[in-house]
Amino acid sequence: MSQDELQKTVTEGITYAKLEKHKNAISFFDKVLKQDPNHIDALYNKGISLLKLEKKKDATSCFEKILERKPDHIEVLTNLGNLSSESDQFEKALTYYNKALDIDPNYIPAAYNKAIATIRLEKFNDAMQCLNKVLEKEPENISATYYKGIVLGKLKDHDQAIICLDMVLEREPENFEALFYKANELSEIKKHKEAIEIFDAIL
Repeated sequence: MSQDELQKTVTEGITYAKLEKHKNAISFFDKVLKQDPNHIDALYNKGISLLKLEKKKDATSCFEKILERKPDHIEVLTNLGNLSSESDQFEKALTYYNKALDIDPNYIPAAYNKAIATIRLEKFNDAMQCLNKVLEKEPENISATYYKGIVLGKLKDHDQAIICLDMVLEREPENFEALFYKANELSEIKKHKEAIEIFDAIL
């Protein structure tokens, strides 16, 4: 196959992947990789489909092979960070996220997932920097707002934590985790009656 034909085959595979038919998609990517084992697009999209099929080890192999050829592939770095986080290897995850953010400091998936990893490592100031970066670019990002509320609570800024959690609850009034953490924050500032009312409502 010519390069155009290879790319067309990758595109066909991506079409199947968008339909959640990942086994079919992988068969197209494998056709390309049989002829060109280092085809970046085929490797990347095969890796993504393998992730969807919960074949994380095989996906990791695809992504690592890409980095051998293209060490600045920002999506691959972020996905490897996510895979490390899912295995509770948070320090390793940070090395991938940091490399991605060195390439593009405003790459939101890396900044957001770095925030989650730093929360798990209890590096709350670092997490706050990442979350502020995400919210600067995506002010309506409810997940980032929720985690900012959590982090503010850990940093003892309880009033601001409640403001963030209220912003989440305005959009998602039945978000029980946000309600739970809001009740905790109310307890921290001695508003026990309001906290008990929330706990009674959700328990």
